Amino acid sequence: MGVRTGRVGQSVPTEREIAAGLADCGQHHLTLRKDGRALRRASALALDLSGIAKGFGADELARVALGNGIGDFVAEIDGEMRVAGTRPDGSAWRVAIALPVPHLRAAYAGLELGTMAVATSGDYRHFFETGGRHYSHQIDGKTGAPVAQGLASVTVFHAGSCARADALASALMVMGWDAGRDWCAAHNVSAVLLRRNGGEIDRLDVGPILALPTAGATNPAPGREARPD
Repeated sequence: MGVRTGRVGQSVPTEREIAAGLADCGQHHLTLRKDGRALRRASALALDLSGIAKGFGADELARVALGNGIGDFVAEIDGEMRVAGTRPDGSAWRVAIALPVPHLRAAYAGLELGTMAVATSGDYRHFFETGGRHYSHQIDGKTGAPVAQGLASVTVFHAGSCARADALASALMVMGWDAGRDWCAAHNVSAVLLRRNGGEIDRLDVGPILALPTAGATNPAPGREARPD
């Protein structure tokens, strides 16, 4: 399914087309060579690494900066970033979590962060609408359909890899609110999950990121903050 940002009227694949696509999907179609340096595929499967490309790029920018003795910076590619050190005045870098509303550029909340990686995945930038329905660009690998777990966005914080944070954010969008919360708690992953609840935004913070100072929201949506049990 090709998805273009905010497009209206794109076609939805048929059940037969989805089934045909799923038949060639899955890691079971890949065999890793014993030395770990090559993969063999057993179907028409194609590997697309675009889902972590921005995170990987931010990591590479950070690698170059650190390699040249630069210890205070924000390396960012379209919202995926590596943060290191402090601002010139010694204060912490401030990162905004976007308000998950299509066609609107505004911040939902801000966090003051130390050295770490940050990546966000959501359904409000890349999507299309047809027949009165909103279709996200994220595809559930089990169903072949756009995710329907109710999450609007997931922001993941990682100690040192933006590529990993990028991949986890996408995976958590597919998992959804409950399963994503449980997975983060079980694997010690720090994340902020947002979902729409009528005209409000529900927020769920998971992991040690809760210990970091939180700055005030800029143009926040009305809503409530949820915490895991």
